[in-house]
Amino acid sequence: MTVLLAGCSSGKEEEINLAMVGKKAPEIKVSALTERNGEWKIPGEKPQVVTFFSTWQKDIGKILTVIVDLESDFGGNAEFVLLSDEKPKDILKCLRARKISKVKAGSVKPAAFKNYRVYSRGETVLISSGIVRGFIRIEDLTGKVVREFINGGEMPDAPFLKKDGISY
Repeated sequence: MTVLLAGCSSGKEEEINLAMVGKKAPEIKVSALTERNGEWKIPGEKPQVVTFFSTWQKDIGKILTVIVDLESDFGGNAEFVLLSDEKPKDILKCLRARKISKVKAGSVKPAAFKNYRVYSRGETVLISSGIVRGFIRIEDLTGKVVREFINGGEMPDAPFLKKDGISY
């Protein structure tokens, strides 16, 4: 499904490709936090655990801890990605203040949040082989869920936030 949204103030149209479980993941370009790292895309080669966040949110420490711990346990088999629509320098400042360097992070346009149906920060999208496998809240993202996701399982214990774009 493709929807065109027109911004009231700018008059520019922005294409929105809505992510749905079992369907091709919308491609988004990610601006790396440093020029040295350039630009990259989602979906990637490995299975991806993509978490949308903001540096200002109250539970940012909890979100970062969950992702860093999971990356430490499963980083060889999946790519853990943090995305924000904030300026790269603000994201870098937040991550450096918490001494986080191994997790891949980047800045995206607000349309990425819309494409992936992210309506609050801390929501995570599971993508493998270019297909959206599920949407889950960060507090429900556990090692057991990630293991099942990496192994291509059904993830029956995952309390998914949305299925086919419909909130539970």
